[in-house]
Amino acid sequence: MNRVRLRRSSPSIARSAAAWSAMTLVALALVALLFPLTTFAADDSALYVVQLRSAPSVAEYTGGIAGYPATAAVARFFNAAGRLFRRRPRINFRGSAVRAFQQFLKRQQEQVARDVSLAANKLLYSYTHVSNGFAASLTAMQARQLERHPDVLSVTRSRVIRRFTSASPAFLQLPPSLWAAAGGQSSAGEDVVVGIIDTGIWPEHKSFANDSAHVYGKPPARWAGGCTVTSDFPATACNGKIVGARAYYSGFKRENRNRLDSSANYVSPRDDDGHGTWCAGAAAGNGGLVLGNSLGTASGMAPRARIAVYKVFWNDGQYVWATDADINAAINQAVADGVDVLSLSLGAEDPTATYFSDLPYLNAVAAGVVVAFAAGNAGTPWQGGSKYRTVDNFAPWYITVGASTISRGYSMTAKSVTLSSSSSSSSSVAIRSASAAAKETSSQNTTATETPPAAATAATASSSSGRGNASAGVATVHESMASVRAFMSGSLTTAATRSTPEAPLIASFSSTGPLVPPSANPAAPKPTNDILKPDIIAPGVELWSAGPGQYLGDPNSYFTPLSGTSMATPHVAGVAALLVQRYPAWTPAMVMSAIMTSAAVSNNKGFGIRDSSSEFASPWQMGAGHVNPTGLLDVGLVYDADALDFKNFLAGQNSAKAKAAFKGVALKAMKAYNLNRPAISVTRFVGTVVVTREVTNVGNATSNYKADLVVPDGVKVTVKPSAFSIGPNATVPFNVTIVANRTGSTAFSYGSLTWRDEWGHAVRSVLVVQPLKLK
Repeated sequence: MNRVRLRRSSPSIARSAAAWSAMTLVALALVALLFPLTTFAADDSALYVVQLRSAPSVAEYTGGIAGYPATAAVARFFNAAGRLFRRRPRINFRGSAVRAFQQFLKRQQEQVARDVSLAANKLLYSYTHVSNGFAASLTAMQARQLERHPDVLSVTRSRVIRRFTSASPAFLQLPPSLWAAAGGQSSAGEDVVVGIIDTGIWPEHKSFANDSAHVYGKPPARWAGGCTVTSDFPATACNGKIVGARAYYSGFKRENRNRLDSSANYVSPRDDDGHGTWCAGAAAGNGGLVLGNSLGTASGMAPRARIAVYKVFWNDGQYVWATDADINAAINQAVADGVDVLSLSLGAEDPTATYFSDLPYLNAVAAGVVVAFAAGNAGTPWQGGSKYRTVDNFAPWYITVGASTISRGYSMTAKSVTLSSSSSSSSSVAIRSASAAAKETSSQNTTATETPPAAATAATASSSSGRGNASAGVATVHESMASVRAFMSGSLTTAATRSTPEAPLIASFSSTGPLVPPSANPAAPKPTNDILKPDIIAPGVELWSAGPGQYLGDPNSYFTPLSGTSMATPHVAGVAALLVQRYPAWTPAMVMSAIMTSAAVSNNKGFGIRDSSSEFASPWQMGAGHVNPTGLLDVGLVYDADALDFKNFLAGQNSAKAKAAFKGVALKAMKAYNLNRPAISVTRFVGTVVVTREVTNVGNATSNYKADLVVPDGVKVTVKPSAFSIGPNATVPFNVTIVANRTGSTAFSYGSLTWRDEWGHAVRSVLVVQPLKLK
């Protein structure tokens, strides 16, 4: 950040006091005109997030400090048919033990701040629930002092965070699957709380109504959240459907020269952008809402789930962005409030990020929260991306979601329409060419368009869910607010005919792996390709969901189409909410496993899923495949992992840093490929590698499973045991031995391991290998 600093004049220059006074007054007057007072800083301070190592967070603390009982919810076990089975951990954040330990952590933080002459009231945030640390403005000297402090784990400059910006429930076949299992749409997601960390919400929208068609009672008894009430966000906004609404802007304001423009922002949880409202509607919006003009009805994935919003994005007059400091505060509060699922359609696009950057999310998972993260919108490297690793959120403890199309298209004949050269004009309808549509990379589908002609009549327009139309001379309707209004009202078209294009297709903007270039050979890659990312793909192209009310038309009935991995993420978050409702004892890792092992790898035409260049997609583009709710009703087996497993994984990545981060924890360094995830990736290996896994039977009967292998090129693969019998709630370990039988190549090859039983279960794990040479 550029700052203006006033320096004293040199005393060696002889001038009269009167002359200096006059000149000084003139100079100060000019400076005051050129630079607002708020841009001055008395020092070189900047916003930092400081993590302490002296004690763990509430979600991590297992005891050992005199006078403070354990607060962590270590995964509980229950006895079922004589066997032990892990249960989803839950923490009572309202309990006296938690409150006492929070005060202990805050006193530690204040002492560390005093050690570098930082007053306690200068701390912007104190983090205690899923991290132990604080956010504060620090001078360069204070930052260096804290880095050397024995109680400090890390001092990180707060990053700028960006957003990654309907027919999808039917495409995902939710009505006959998870909705039916929950008792129908009117019960799907009942009393599960989905947290949305984003741009806020437009609470009056009918997607969030508590009315005669959608009746909600009091929030679940365990819910501890609340709502920030302001002049533009009344208490009635938290109506039972919306059970929590908070706003965090201290970090943004500090990084924006101490300014938060109320003319560009609602300084409240109210959405002034639309992104957060869209995501909330997609994840958990009310069901059965009519869109009109042949578009059918709208519904969230979990239409009866409750919604808690945490607004962290703000407009600086030109861009909308957030800070780590505000997001960390939101995460801590969301977990303490009691959310079951967190949806985050955002990312830092930080090439220096490591797994340790995402420790707060690890602790959220340790507290029993399922976390879904957008993969990013940087596109596939071999399709023109500027970096090799484009996927933005890559830690193994949360679900990373890429974007795909759905099988919905519209062809229409437009009435005579006058087009202006400005697509933002309320009286214009922007039409872009098919080539421009095919190149679309914006998370909100509103940039990189061609300038429309001055006028057009009876133009034919079509939408084929993100790929454009390959036919010459056929235009595609661009999702400007004007065209949306015209299309929704019916004034744009005389007829609309549905089509069913090939789907899903990988969206061209969806970020991908590999996480490090295959030709690189770093000693400790950060991140490692032995963790496959993204994990899953979901609908994220030209999908309709709730829009904010400041747009023209009925402010509480407005729907808008957007594209991006931002849009895909709440789909998976909503599906996760349905799983939490159906299987409340499942850990977040079990939910992730079910979503991945049941994923679809074929499209609606019966072929393998392809990318936007019509090439068959690899696991680095689609992870395990496309989210498939019909396969989630009875998955058979799951791969489970707890916080200690993830910490052992981190010890294998960086032992010294893991020991510092998890003080007092007995760590056992683990190879990344041995983390008990539902995908197996073994890269840059020589000779033979033995991979360990274990599966837990979540079915109701004893099953006999056999391994079904699709062996990747360049290796031999064996599974031991290749068959086993497993009772309900029992766990069986197995090994996968991979032997290289080729050399001289750094190429990846792909296969799968599927466990099949007599009941029809098919538990599929994608297999990625990259052998370098023979033993």
